[in-house]
Amino acid sequence: MSVNINTNNWRKWLLENYETTYLSRNHLAKLFNITLGVLAKFTSENKLYHSRKYKFNDTKGFALYKGENIICYGTIPEIAKHQNISEDTVKFYMKPAYIERRKNSKNGNYRLLICLDD
Repeated sequence: MSVNINTNNWRKWLLENYETTYLSRNHLAKLFNITLGVLAKFTSENKLYHSRKYKFNDTKGFALYKGENIICYGTIPEIAKHQNISEDTVKFYMKPAYIERRKNSKNGNYRLLICLDD
C-alpha cells in the first residue's frame, strides 16, 4: 500500500485519518519514523481512537476492479449483491494485507476495491 505522506506533517495526517485508517500502529510509527510511545502519547492527548476498521457506510461509493477492468460500482451492499458474495469479502478487497499479497501476483489480475467518495 502506498501512502503519500510528508513525514513532517504526520500530526495533521493522524488528526484527519487516524480513526479510519487500516494501517496498524506499528506500521504508522514506521511510516512516520516515530516511536510507538510518541504515537500513543499524541493519540491519547488528542483523544483519537484507532478502530482498525474502515468506516464503511451505506452512502459511500466504491468501484470494484479486476485487473484494469471495472467489474461494478456502488455501495458495499450493492457490490456484494451484484457479485453474490458477502459484504465482508468486498471490504477485504480494500485491506492492505490483501493488496500486499496481490502485488506479487504474476498476472496482476486480482480484485481491488477503490473508494470513489474520498
